[in-house]
Amino acid sequence: MRRLHRSLYAALCMKCVLGSSQITFQNPITTPVQGIPSSIVAADFNHDGKLDVAVSTLVYTSLFSQKAMLQVFLGNGDGTFRPPVSYSAPCAISPMVAGQFYRNGDLDLALVCNTVAVFRGVGDGTFSGPVSSAPSTRPLDSFSVGVADLNGDGNMDLAIPGGNPNIPKFGGGGIYVLLGNGDGTFQPPLQIGADEVEALVTVDCNLDGYPDIITSASSAKTVTVRLGKGDGTFAPGQSFSASAAGLFLTTADLNGDGLPDIIAPNGFGAAGSWVGVLLGRGDGAFQPEVPTAGPCFAVNRALPVDPAGTGILDLVMTPGAAVSPCTLNGFALLPGNGDGTFGNVVSTSLGLDEPVALAAGDFNGDGLVDVVLATANGNREGDPTSVSAHLAVFLNGTSAPFLNTNSASYF
Repeated sequence: MRRLHRSLYAALCMKCVLGSSQITFQNPITTPVQGIPSSIVAADFNHDGKLDVAVSTLVYTSLFSQKAMLQVFLGNGDGTFRPPVSYSAPCAISPMVAGQFYRNGDLDLALVCNTVAVFRGVGDGTFSGPVSSAPSTRPLDSFSVGVADLNGDGNMDLAIPGGNPNIPKFGGGGIYVLLGNGDGTFQPPLQIGADEVEALVTVDCNLDGYPDIITSASSAKTVTVRLGKGDGTFAPGQSFSASAAGLFLTTADLNGDGLPDIIAPNGFGAAGSWVGVLLGRGDGAFQPEVPTAGPCFAVNRALPVDPAGTGILDLVMTPGAAVSPCTLNGFALLPGNGDGTFGNVVSTSLGLDEPVALAAGDFNGDGLVDVVLATANGNREGDPTSVSAHLAVFLNGTSAPFLNTNSASYF
């Protein structure tokens, strides 16, 4: 039984010197969250130009009674939020994604567990539903879902990891593709392959205009690329060695060549963890993995962001496991060099509760990328009723001369 450390949100100032640029994150602005968070999405749900946050949570009313909830926090544009609006959900310990599943111009939310539950965005920050369809057979240990128009019909589709076929409770392996109908429902899942798939991401690897799917397998220590044909089907997978392959996976252009690169954090390794980077070739293939030393905690999530506005991506990282003297608290920043390599880790502990989920975006309208964590404090396994949770927003205080207002926000 793991007991999380209780700690106050201590005052902090996190700084990183990149050439002549200094990245600074301000003290966290915290907002209480009811229950135990599972995943978060940062987006503008009410079209007011201010970032909002949706959180899926599991609320324990007693040791033997719980309910799943979706909580939506509308942003005030300064890193704070209005009181949340809560909705009953069919599941909580599951990935959540945003997309236009109704094609009405408003963002909807999809929770993926033993079903796909879509909350329809009304456009004013409120949601109706959910509408449930298409059993997903999602494995219990997966926290990723791909969203893209996989068959070119204009409807958003889902790609879901099938887990490890050798462990029955973790799914039947392969990828489950759920083609959207454009009305918040999905067609029955189509299984592609039966190999180990613990995480995935949808991205156009070969720049042909069709979404492809990249998957990771921790047992095989590989990432596999399946090139999309544009009709919801895919070419046979091509695998590449990735020692850091695990439960999380993302892509970004790390070396400025306009091609997507793979970022695979070593989620549950030992001390001296690393992040695996595979640079894209533009034809669906990737260069050999370059392991990048991370913080002394095992990296669970690695999110590419550009906090300095220089056009060079850094990685914000949260822990999946702690090895003494590190703790599970806070996040770390790995500064990018612009060529797919990284400098030294900036910070590994910021006096926080354990991060459960991570997102980024501009929460105060200054053109700089901020970081938001969903955190939990308490004995989740032994006494989940004791858990207190928060949203912690770290506003970016980087000096204005280093701001590039044309740079993108990643969330």
